[in-house]
Amino acid sequence: MRRSLRLLAPLVVVSFLATGCVAVTEDVVEASGISPETANDPKIPVGPGGALTVEAFEFGFRVSGTAIDGAIAVTLDNVGDVIHNFTIDNVAGDVHAVEAAAHESDTADLLLFGGAEYVFYCSIPGHRAAGMEGVLVVANEGEDGTVEIA
Repeated sequence: MRRSLRLLAPLVVVSFLATGCVAVTEDVVEASGISPETANDPKIPVGPGGALTVEAFEFGFRVSGTAIDGAIAVTLDNVGDVIHNFTIDNVAGDVHAVEAAAHESDTADLLLFGGAEYVFYCSIPGHRAAGMEGVLVVANEGEDGTVEIA
């Protein structure tokens, strides 16, 4: 019986860690999960957010909208003939990409910090090298963000 309990103890610890519990403090907002990108973040962005419309085509992006600290609703309109995505590494949440098949669209919220620059790109093999990348500067509340296409 003691041997069974010793074998279960690590499973209990792993189960607890996998739930993604985050304590609420002055600097941390309760989150539903922890990913490698958020494990070391001092907080989750809580600003007003914004909305971006991203048009993807062979082989580039056209981006319009507002990117302010917080949840940014990114709508990817793929006007190209092959699958494309809009990927940003080091976002604060679990979602870091929006993907759409040819002539389709999809929307996802990306949690981004104000005052930060994020490189965005299409992660489909060969697309980034063909020119599908750029820089998104996320504004703090009351400022204007910018987008630069590489």
